[in-house]
Amino acid sequence: MVMRIYHTAFTSMKKAREYGVILVNPRLTSTECPIHGVKINYQPDGSNAPRVSRCLMGGELRHRDAASLHNLKKS
Repeated sequence: MVMRIYHTAFTSMKKAREYGVILVNPRLTSTECPIHGVKINYQPDGSNAPRVSRCLMGGELRHRDAASLHNLKKS
């Protein structure tokens, strides 16, 4: 059973590489505003990981996952 799971995961990675998919470390990709390039500070809201913050320069509300996606797309 363990080998079947390992084989499935390995096969998926192999297919992804064939299609040109690259692996990126998502660490720290949501800490910069994709529009203004300034640092975004996520203020604690009572949960372990605050998800929404405001850009210090432009004032737009930005969700952490959306900022990360835009920054990954730029690179």
